[in-house]
Amino acid sequence: MRTRPGVSLVEVLVAATLLAVGIGGTLQSLLLSAQLRHSADLREAAAGYALDRLAWFEARACVQADTAAVEPKAPGIELRWQLRATDVERRLLLEVHTDLKPPRAPIRLHAEARCE
Repeated sequence: MRTRPGVSLVEVLVAATLLAVGIGGTLQSLLLSAQLRHSADLREAAAGYALDRLAWFEARACVQADTAAVEPKAPGIELRWQLRATDVERRLLLEVHTDLKPPRAPIRLHAEARCE
């Protein structure tokens, strides 16, 4: 039996399988990259909201009485804060929650100001 020039069916199937595995791996890495980018964007926005509330606290710490709020800020971000006041000091307890999957720990900030 003589061999003919060309490619056998087995070689074509092996090449197609390798190509499919390579494309699948590339798509998987692109999907993971997009998820990580979304997670980073959401946490960056959450940190920005937390810093804004912290600046608000620094400007008004000795003026405000006890107060608390839950503020939905953006899709997937919720800001919870509580301002506690005594005669001498004010405390801000701040949590920023995101709807990341899997759930991540909220960003927590605690700030104090002395009022005279």
